[in-house]
Amino acid sequence: MVTQTLNPVDESTYYEKLGRETTWGRYLSELQKRTIVLAGEVCDGPRTVLEVGADGGRWSTLFVDQGWKAICTDVRPKALEVCQRRLEEAECILVKPTDATLPCVTGGASLILCMEVDPVISSEWFIEEASRVLTPGGVLVATLNNRSSLRAVFHKIARPDEAITRKQQGFYQVSYRDRKKRLSKCGFRMIHEEGCCWPPFARDSNSWLVSPCVQLERCFGLRRLPSLSPWVVFAAQKRRA
Repeated sequence: MVTQTLNPVDESTYYEKLGRETTWGRYLSELQKRTIVLAGEVCDGPRTVLEVGADGGRWSTLFVDQGWKAICTDVRPKALEVCQRRLEEAECILVKPTDATLPCVTGGASLILCMEVDPVISSEWFIEEASRVLTPGGVLVATLNNRSSLRAVFHKIARPDEAITRKQQGFYQVSYRDRKKRLSKCGFRMIHEEGCCWPPFARDSNSWLVSPCVQLERCFGLRRLPSLSPWVVFAAQKRRA
């Protein structure tokens, strides 16, 4: 398991540094940001964003800068402290890994972000809670490590020790097909879905092969196969009354 530390100089969190300083991280951040911005443009209701697993608050910042209210949650006090210093007006809430509710009133948010928080998106309670918290027309944006992918099978067979660690971290626990079906039952419709991470690079890779492999991913249309993709970023809108 990778130790997530803060840079004492610029207070960048581990994931923020990866997203800024590594080739693979920039690739993932670009995909996430594009989907988040899209969701912000189409969601209805109060200009309130609830970010689950906010880390240092880099995604909430996009909306706070536009005058939105932000509710940021995380299980790590240090990361949440950074988030609070950056977003002074945000409501930063320390939660427990065992929590099964979202700290927001019913219909109190127009946008929920759950980026790279697999234990939550894979849980039995989260989608129902997201439906409760979102106003009609609100949007959930999330990422998922897809169990129905070749990469998941590879980790389970070729790297059993790593597979156990990833299971403990919530990776590859549910399929995207399962989450999509559950979202539909809870009153959501997909407005964006994109499969990615087909090239076999590590999260912190700076390989020169990343760029050409990503180009091949686009050329072969692999991003249009979310149900089979190793990693999926999606936006689901709660149906209007």
